[in-house]
Amino acid sequence: MWSSAAKWCEREDPSLGLLRFRFWFALLWMSYDCADLLFRGTGDILWISSANGLPLMVLQAALIGGQLCIAMGISAPLACLACFALRLAEAQFYFGLNDFYYYCVVMIPLAFAGEKRAWTRDFLVVQLTWIYFATATLKLNPEWLSGGHLYVRQNYLAAIQHWPYPAWYQRQFLSLPGAALLARFGVAAEFLLATLLLTRRAPRVATVLALAVHGFAALALNVWFFGASMALGVIFLI
Repeated sequence: MWSSAAKWCEREDPSLGLLRFRFWFALLWMSYDCADLLFRGTGDILWISSANGLPLMVLQAALIGGQLCIAMGISAPLACLACFALRLAEAQFYFGLNDFYYYCVVMIPLAFAGEKRAWTRDFLVVQLTWIYFATATLKLNPEWLSGGHLYVRQNYLAAIQHWPYPAWYQRQFLSLPGAALLARFGVAAEFLLATLLLTRRAPRVATVLALAVHGFAALALNVWFFGASMALGVIFLI
């Protein structure tokens, strides 16, 4: 058993998928931090004044610099560990988003991506599989399957933020029955993605499905960076 584990830890991954994932993951989150710093998104949410927001802005600037180093391959392992610590500080002291904690647990294995160890890629694929399986399982309740959550979310976006839903979409899916249909499709899609990732089969089907699920979440529900991160994992890791 120990011999097999040692071989697994030492086995190299000949593909470039892991390095490509690290590159695009860093660029994606760098764009998030640039936008958040430029438009003071987190600062406005937390009612932080410009004067008191200096520590947050310094932290965000450091994250931007670290992610730029990762994307350019400049001391990438050290930059990954630094970004892990900086994002964890942002989550602990400013805004405890689940997306930030997800970022942290991805950055740790990415620090080893330059060594092209197969365990790093396997770990990230298992992580993706667990996230899809866990989120689908948690949605197996009457509140989600009834479409109530999606109904409230979409009607809030339409009424308050004037989200540009097409007229046909509003007629079909801003109702409770339509939202219930979307909710159940989402659960089925997440279970299917978890199965495809676990078996490492039909990578093209998994890629198309991930793009469809997370593309819909971005355009219809205003969920962007977490979904994009997950889609990048499916595209490059399998």
